[in-house]
Amino acid sequence: MANYIIVDTSIDVGGAETFNALFVRFLVAQEGADVIILTVTNGIIRKALSDLSGRVVYFDVPEATEYNVDLLHRSELETLGNRILSLYAGDFFILSSYLINVQLTNYIFNSSTRVKVLSGVLHPEAWSTWHPDTGYDGHRAFKPRVIDDYWFFQRDLFNALDATNSLWYPNDIFRRYNEYYFDIELHCRFLATVPVNLPQDVFNYRCNSESNRFKLLWMGRYDFFKNESIKKIVESLNILASDEIDIEFHLIGYGDFAYSSEISALQQNTSFRMIQHGKKNEQEILQLIRDNGFDAYIAMGSSAYFFAALGLPVIAIDSAVKGYGRFVKGCWLADAADEFDEGSSLYLDLIGQKTAFRSDLLEMFRQIMADKAQLEVHAKRCLDYVRAFHSPAVILPKIQAYMHKAEFHQRIVYEPVNVLPQSFHYLIKSQQKSVKIAVFGTGAGARRWLRLVNCHNERNPEAVQVDIVRYFDNSTAKHGQLYFGVPICAFAADLCNEIDFIVLASDYWVEMQEQLLSAGISRNKIYRIY
Repeated sequence: MANYIIVDTSIDVGGAETFNALFVRFLVAQEGADVIILTVTNGIIRKALSDLSGRVVYFDVPEATEYNVDLLHRSELETLGNRILSLYAGDFFILSSYLINVQLTNYIFNSSTRVKVLSGVLHPEAWSTWHPDTGYDGHRAFKPRVIDDYWFFQRDLFNALDATNSLWYPNDIFRRYNEYYFDIELHCRFLATVPVNLPQDVFNYRCNSESNRFKLLWMGRYDFFKNESIKKIVESLNILASDEIDIEFHLIGYGDFAYSSEISALQQNTSFRMIQHGKKNEQEILQLIRDNGFDAYIAMGSSAYFFAALGLPVIAIDSAVKGYGRFVKGCWLADAADEFDEGSSLYLDLIGQKTAFRSDLLEMFRQIMADKAQLEVHAKRCLDYVRAFHSPAVILPKIQAYMHKAEFHQRIVYEPVNVLPQSFHYLIKSQQKSVKIAVFGTGAGARRWLRLVNCHNERNPEAVQVDIVRYFDNSTAKHGQLYFGVPICAFAADLCNEIDFIVLASDYWVEMQEQLLSAGISRNKIYRIY
């Protein structure tokens, strides 16, 4: 009997989450395999695997969103691990992609030798775009490295994973980039490209012979890592339109408001038709393709593989972030190395190496218009490429074998010293040894704040200590109860006389603030975390 655990705490779908769902389906099809998923209550993987009820066991990871794990939360995570270890016999083979999931795995299983952890480095920059001090920031990608305690922790963890054969890369470029970024030598060569489901039926692609018309379809999310690439496409198409070519650029895409707004702004300044279709499911995508007869398709990563698996001619485009758009190039997917993945060309540029098979997008578009008959050749070649290098039947067993070779089980975790917001440090800097606070709210925000306070007090015994003396809540049903040992009561101004600050820990902070101010509480005494 083999025990497999997938750790996936994401609430949004992306390439890693799509892969995890595919890998779980592969594992549950095996005789004698117990498949366990560690996720959060609203984890996206639950929705992706909703049809596997009864064949997969889920365990909720308590509030698995931060590195700031206090003694109370640490105990909850270890209790979860002990429960799992007691329920199943034998060893556990764990896949934990992304650094935050490795951190949680280390807390949960606390160095148990029955645990073997494999970390999938599905993107090199996934380790540099999140920092405990400042949170997630996509614009940090590809910027000069910041060498601090967190960087040293990441490097030490990379070395430990590498020494125990516990790193899997979609391609060797990712390994080389991390050698450059962390100034280390990585020896583990576990490589497996991203798999893609191969459909039974493919399109009988036939090119549109109209020499003055070009229809292009993009598919992918709008985000910090893809918008610059879309801008490069638009820039190239604007130039191509000056050749009196009738152009339609269709986009299947969606993203956060800021990123969607960037694409909408692009749409206002094009010399061709740019049509956004929003988010589509697979059947809607297939219908859109049937209805429009696109000349070519352009995407990165799993979206590129999806188009190619349908027998379509696919231009694989590099990804980039702001300031790096000039590096964006493309190639026919079939011309890429078997280790192709989004960003590969840019990673090589950053470490001083080059790829031989990338081309300027405008040049590729003009070649298409000069000889559209070649599109049918490219369609066949792209389909053959995906079947050869991205078949789940080949790749998934390889990754499973990597899991069985992995030996990492150490408890290497990051516990930053400075956890409270700088703005709160500023408020308490004039205090002597402790401050007394009340927290307004007893929901998730209050729990996160309690964790930060506990971490601060535990890790900074010589600094100003923060003492939560009471919780305020407008729900009468909670009055008189204890919230982690501290009483909950109705707000009253006279209860604030000996309190230094009142922390508003709720989305309803506006109403709370109005309630406090109307009761005569000084604005300088109020601190909100939302």
